[in-house]
Amino acid sequence: MARTWSFAALLGALVMVGPFSIDLYLPAFAAIGGAFAVPQVAVQATLSTYLFAYAFMMLWHGALSDAFGRRIVVLTSLSVYAVATLGCAIAGNIESLWLARALQGLSAGAGLVVGRAIVRETDAKTNAPKRTHLIKRITQRKVVRTMKDMTETETTLTLELHDAQAAQVQLGKHHKLWTDRIEEKAEVEIKNINDITERLAGRIASLATRIGTPTIAGGDSTK
Repeated sequence: MARTWSFAALLGALVMVGPFSIDLYLPAFAAIGGAFAVPQVAVQATLSTYLFAYAFMMLWHGALSDAFGRRIVVLTSLSVYAVATLGCAIAGNIESLWLARALQGLSAGAGLVVGRAIVRETDAKTNAPKRTHLIKRITQRKVVRTMKDMTETETTLTLELHDAQAAQVQLGKHHKLWTDRIEEKAEVEIKNINDITERLAGRIASLATRIGTPTIAGGDSTK
């Protein structure tokens, strides 16, 4: 029974490579677009490129595994997938990401096709449906758990975004309030300075009149 579960888990992991390559990066579309400074249409093209390559190569995985063997096809596909994943991680522009995603699509479907062929070949006819059902159960559990985690992460990010927006609104209100207060204080100070200047000018003019010195505009005297 332990061997059955371990073998089924291995095949289930191979089957899940394809769906995980789609589901796990969908929430990062906005971040990818911001990192590469491209519109969302260009980011969505990474998914289209992957699906086209995935669908095309599904027609050939079975034939290649019949011609070269199951093991070599699976190992080669996983190697190509690993290189493509590294390419996605270090992509410097959206075009490089398109290419890496295409390579992922070409290699991700091998586990699904070859895994089912392995089940048919290694088990008797009575055990093959049972093994296939076991693989589906393992895959569904992993997918449901992953989707649940993604939903929780998306909810958390949404709440954090709302909190950040609310904080930004409050910050804007406080900034406007402080700006208005500073402007009011500046106007009051300028008015006080003008009043003091006018008083000083009046006193200077009065003092000049008392000492009999004629004055002109600006406070200058003439002989």
